[in-house]
Amino acid sequence: ISLLKQEGIATSDNFMQAFLNVLDQCPKLEVDIPLVKSYLAQFAARAIISELVSISELAQPLESGTHFPLFLLCLQQLAKLQDREWLTELFQQSKVNMQKMLPDNISPKLHVDKGFVNILMTSFLQYISSEVNPPSDETDSSSAPSKEQLEQEKQLLLSFKPVMQKFLHDHVDLQVSALYALQVHCYNSNFPKGMLLRFFVHFYDMEIIEEEAFLAWKEDITQEFPGKGKALFQ
Repeated sequence: ISLLKQEGIATSDNFMQAFLNVLDQCPKLEVDIPLVKSYLAQFAARAIISELVSISELAQPLESGTHFPLFLLCLQQLAKLQDREWLTELFQQSKVNMQKMLPDNISPKLHVDKGFVNILMTSFLQYISSEVNPPSDETDSSSAPSKEQLEQEKQLLLSFKPVMQKFLHDHVDLQVSALYALQVHCYNSNFPKGMLLRFFVHFYDMEIIEEEAFLAWKEDITQEFPGKGKALFQ
């Protein structure tokens, strides 16, 4: 894809047109190629890495859950092909509203998928951070946020509360996955002062995460997610 772009063969417009044409054929293609959306997601991720298209350009025709969960699969592929820090910065700059990318009715399989919940929570947290602390701002992770920023953060989290509860209610294991998403988010942001504890309190007070899940997260010894040691001392 990068070579096609360099030689002027592939442009943003013709890539998106071809991409959407294939998407329209997905119902037929999935009969013979069940993982066609995963292949398309990898293709789209490489186009984003090559700067042929942006995340916001890709997101626009996929809003309201169109071809769901393709957009989330694209984010997943980007995280695999690059690194989380790079993706976090790119996603924050894109200003994509993750809530707009979800359909009203989501497959029951995804309701109990830890990987999906992790991506979903990460996307929400990244969006909230990008709104409260725009990338252009000179932010110091050791300084406390202002009263206005704290209120904005809380209100944004409240706006996502119904979606979070929809996926996490009565599923302690998924709530633990959500806490790990928060842990990694704080780790990638160099553990901003008070952020982890603040979100813990919000999650509990808003009845998004139950006490049992907090205890399970604290006692879990998995090394899969970075930052656990530092998180425990926050």
